[in-house]
Amino acid sequence: MTETPTSALISLLRFLSRISGIVVILVGCLVLVGWAFGVGSFKSVLPDLVSMKANTAIAFILSGLSLVLFQAEQRSRWLRFLTCAGALIACVLGLLNLSEYLFDRDFGIDQLLFTDPDTAPVPPGRMAITTALSFVMVGIALPLLVFPTKDQRRSYLVAQLLAVMVDMLVILSLMGYDFGVEALYSFGPYSAMALHTALTFALLGTGILFARPDHGLMVTFTSESAGGYMARRLLPAVIGVPFALGWLVLAGQRAGLYDPPFGLAIFTMSVVAVFAVIVFFTTRSLHKIDVQRLQAEQERTRLLGEVQEMAEDAQRRAIELAELDRLKDEFLTVAAHELKTPVTGIKGYAQILLRQDHVDGNPHEVKALQAINRQTDKISRLVNDLLQVTEFRAGHPELEPTEFDLSELVVSVAERVRRTAERHKLVLHPGGPVPVEADKDRIEQVLVNLLDNAMKYSPNGGEIELAARVDGAQAVVSIRDRGIGIPKDKQARIFERFYRAHTGTPHDYGGMGVGLYISNEIVRRHGGRMWFESEAGNGSTFYFILPAKGPSPERGLQ
Repeated sequence: MTETPTSALISLLRFLSRISGIVVILVGCLVLVGWAFGVGSFKSVLPDLVSMKANTAIAFILSGLSLVLFQAEQRSRWLRFLTCAGALIACVLGLLNLSEYLFDRDFGIDQLLFTDPDTAPVPPGRMAITTALSFVMVGIALPLLVFPTKDQRRSYLVAQLLAVMVDMLVILSLMGYDFGVEALYSFGPYSAMALHTALTFALLGTGILFARPDHGLMVTFTSESAGGYMARRLLPAVIGVPFALGWLVLAGQRAGLYDPPFGLAIFTMSVVAVFAVIVFFTTRSLHKIDVQRLQAEQERTRLLGEVQEMAEDAQRRAIELAELDRLKDEFLTVAAHELKTPVTGIKGYAQILLRQDHVDGNPHEVKALQAINRQTDKISRLVNDLLQVTEFRAGHPELEPTEFDLSELVVSVAERVRRTAERHKLVLHPGGPVPVEADKDRIEQVLVNLLDNAMKYSPNGGEIELAARVDGAQAVVSIRDRGIGIPKDKQARIFERFYRAHTGTPHDYGGMGVGLYISNEIVRRHGGRMWFESEAGNGSTFYFILPAKGPSPERGLQ
């Protein structure tokens, strides 16, 4: 269980606070209607009870309005001042009435709107001392909610304490009416709080408490902790049960069913019994909650243990995989170096034997030696690719940057490849120079790889377009084919090492799947980027960019 209040409960209490303010306004308006049209039930509820004075009704309307405005979702500064103004006017009315009692003066405010026919010794139309004191406390509490001090917690706490004091005065008055004890709702012989005044103050004080349910005293009441749960269960009972039982016991006593001592015994026993039941059910609920919490803690501990074990296992596996990866790279490096020497020797002997005087013009021998020569070239390229893969994996490839025209390099590579491209037509779009500073041999390798792929995966021939241009501070190269394209579900992994998108398909033309990985790494380590656009059956376009040698207008191979 957490100490944070539930949002649903907070929303409910704020809604109830707004409703309280509206009801307070309505009560004040009804009382004013009673004074204006002589409706006695609006002024005093019952003929024998004390009436609510007109000034009291006005103060209730202003205080209720302040409480409602405080709950507005968007409060401008002007609206906040208006909210405080209503509460402060009610406070001033209370202070003036207290001053009249204290200094035995009449400021002429008691019958300012309506004439009170009451002929009692207390000045007619004057609100009771407890009523005036309650308005003073309400008039201080509401502005503290609207404009809290720098220490907000203290401001909200003081405002809620003042609201609690108002409710305590109300409880005393209501107990006086409930038990018929005039001294509890009357301060002095004639200064009495009316019944509906007490009830309205109960609404107003509770509305102030509910206005900020996530601050001050209300934090415990609205929290999800055991304390909050008990507060919500016990507080209503603490307030309501004694009232109800006291009234029932007193009613029986007045009916002559038993004498006061016996009534007191019944009241005590009833209070003990009711609270014992409430405490029992509350503690039982808390016990269930605590058991659930302990079970949840145990499950959480178990899950954390499993997660920790899984994390440790994953870490072990990651270390093992990293070690296997390292061993694989070492093996590739050693194997490539070991293969390089015999392959070079085989190629040398094949080239020697290819000379006319060694093969005596035998066409079968010439063909065989040419095949050996081609295959050794292929093996050499594979060995070099493996060495480059391990070099890039180690993170320290040797680059020898020089300044050159990338457009010229594209033309040179295209012309060289064109001699062996029997079924493909290489289309170069003429343009101006594209100066870059990069490792020329490495960039040439990228171009050869991309052109080789474009021809390999265009088995039916067709055009292959090459373009190079300067775009701002970047040199952009594109190679477009009309071949088989790359399936959408394979595109995300196309630059991974040893990945071949067409493995197991009719378009599997062999290879180790490192050409694009090496090309991408070369471009990336030059500060560039490689990407592609492709659709299965509609060919592919590969792009790469390099930093241009100085910004320039768009130019080059278009």
